[in-house]
Amino acid sequence: MSERSLRRSPALIIALLFVFMLINFADKAALGLVAVPLMRDLQLSPNQFGLVAGSFFALFALSGIGFGFAANRIASKPLILLLAFIWAIAQFPLAIGAISLPVLIACRVVLGAGEGPAYPLALHACYKWVPDHRRNVPTAIIMQGGQVGMLIAGPVVTALTIHFGWRTAFLALGCASVVWLVLWQLFAAEGPLDEPALAQGSRAAAPVASLPYRRLLLDPTYLGNVVVYWSAYWVVALIFTWIPAYLQKGLHFGASESGWMFSLFIAINIPIILLGSWISETMLRRGVGSRVSRGVLTAGCTLAGALLIVIALRFGLDRMTRTVLLAVGCSLPQITFVLCSAVTGEITPARQRGAALAIANSLATTAGLIAPISMGRFVSATEGIVGYENGLMFAAGVLAVGGVVSLVAVNPARSRARLELAQTAGTATHSDTPHPQALQ
Repeated sequence: MSERSLRRSPALIIALLFVFMLINFADKAALGLVAVPLMRDLQLSPNQFGLVAGSFFALFALSGIGFGFAANRIASKPLILLLAFIWAIAQFPLAIGAISLPVLIACRVVLGAGEGPAYPLALHACYKWVPDHRRNVPTAIIMQGGQVGMLIAGPVVTALTIHFGWRTAFLALGCASVVWLVLWQLFAAEGPLDEPALAQGSRAAAPVASLPYRRLLLDPTYLGNVVVYWSAYWVVALIFTWIPAYLQKGLHFGASESGWMFSLFIAINIPIILLGSWISETMLRRGVGSRVSRGVLTAGCTLAGALLIVIALRFGLDRMTRTVLLAVGCSLPQITFVLCSAVTGEITPARQRGAALAIANSLATTAGLIAPISMGRFVSATEGIVGYENGLMFAAGVLAVGGVVSLVAVNPARSRARLELAQTAGTATHSDTPHPQALQ
């Protein structure tokens, strides 16, 4: 690969992965955006819609873990190509076929299986191009592809639904996946930062030897990451599925207005995540430890988000102020998707990074299976806005627990020292064992 190609390829890969996540999150948001007409046309109750929304996550975690282990052995390019193909084939039946509740659930399950590994695989592909001390901002850029996807989805899906029917939204998303996979096949490449390069290029590089997964997955920092990530994903799952309905039925925004209000949730998120990632990376460059620059910052944003949600719901505010506070409160915890992923990459051996990222993401996103169903029960249990607000208050409680656990448990330097000691001990034990040929 030429020097010029090496200079340009990281930006190209990050740009492609940005669009990859744009489509991914637009797929997630679409169901919530068409919720009202879809529930009316298919005569779905809130509990049934909650089941449909939650079914997206039925194979989400298992698929993420499976693809994560595959990423330890298979190049990122074909794996990501396969995911985009799955997205396309899951959307087209909803656009052109006869739809019943079982068909709708089946398509959402398949789509979830294709989207579960997307974010960790995108980061794994990116990290092959970017060393640890420079990963916060590229991670944030890739994540912001998802936010831009939801930002675009709000008005676009709403407009398609109003003018052409909700089926056209799924047709457009399927076509977008096909176009993207062609571009990825033509322009993507594997990054040059293999384990030897990392070890030579940075003192903070990931250790070369592997660790027992039991030791890695039970590490306090890894577990704390998963817990706070899980709490943030609870809120994100509600944004995908129930926030559009809350805006229309709870706060009484019109269909078009609710699309723009949904976009507000995303528009506020973008500067918050980029600024938080930049602050974290600046702190790292100035010598602040990862515990503060990544761990404490994550916990603080999560707790602040929980507080803002409570204020929005319990202080009798007008609907616009309430919407803005909810948007900020739901956005702040999402810094976890950037910083927790960076922490996982920091403490994990490079050869196990794909699986470690995927396992963390898959465990955390099980919140997406539970949260929509839980919200559906809150809405069914109480008429009007009260059911929605009870569900959102419960979400604030989930965030508070996640933030406290993160604050107490996440300490990347301590975990890295512990894991490197275990790695050194394992390597020494292995090296003291004579090779079978030496015994002959």
